[in-house]
Amino acid sequence: MSEDEIRTRVALADWKEHRFFGHAVFAELVGNTSLTALYSLAVTGRMPQKETVRVLDEMAATLTVADPRIWPLKVSRIAACLGQPILGWCFGALSQDRALIGADVPREAAKWLQRYAAARAAGESRESLLRTVIGDRNYLVGFGVPVRSIDERVECLKKRLRILRRDDLPHWCSFMEVAEAIRDRPRMVPNIAGACAAILLDCGYSPLEVGNLVPVLPQHTFVANAVEASTQRSHLLLRLPLKDVSYEGPSARKSPLRLRHEKGFKD
Repeated sequence: MSEDEIRTRVALADWKEHRFFGHAVFAELVGNTSLTALYSLAVTGRMPQKETVRVLDEMAATLTVADPRIWPLKVSRIAACLGQPILGWCFGALSQDRALIGADVPREAAKWLQRYAAARAAGESRESLLRTVIGDRNYLVGFGVPVRSIDERVECLKKRLRILRRDDLPHWCSFMEVAEAIRDRPRMVPNIAGACAAILLDCGYSPLEVGNLVPVLPQHTFVANAVEASTQRSHLLLRLPLKDVSYEGPSARKSPLRLRHEKGFKD
């Protein structure tokens, strides 16, 4: 393949049938899959097993925390208040880029959990691994909950994993083992990103796939806020005081036409 040639394995649109990662849409996918399975297929290119889809459904439901006071959801509402719900949804998704709730956190948690579980299986002691993973720091990706003492979503997933008989799998056990070992450290309680990372690793996802999939599962919470805000068109959001708004990012760029005019060129 040449450098200026782009190929895709995502999809093919045909006259009577369409394909998505090699699967016939009408003949194979319709009637036989779910939205979370399609999300997984989109991220990995592989159709998940039925047992994995059940886990994904449980996770998506557990991640349904849609309170508009949560700042990424608030971003969705502000962007959608002009009357365009899809604009709010897109801005909400964009707010997760490189954020504390974005793809980076579950991906990094999955990386150290994968190494930890492999080392434990090879016989390395918990104490030795803890010194390597966290040492004397009071911070570990996948742990820490703001404001409250526990992450209620993690507690919910614990119960669901017991019901599904998946609470004895290696990465979840590693996550719980670390949680028990550091529970006396301040604010070091398991959070939802770490829990999701452990669960998805046990489903066979790679750390990169974990990072790409976790932010997708709660997208319905952004859609709900964006749709409501687009119909309300609140004057409080439409007239947000400029003194309360700050911009952090690259400075504005000048268009080529503007630069031509500044240099004295005429159209």
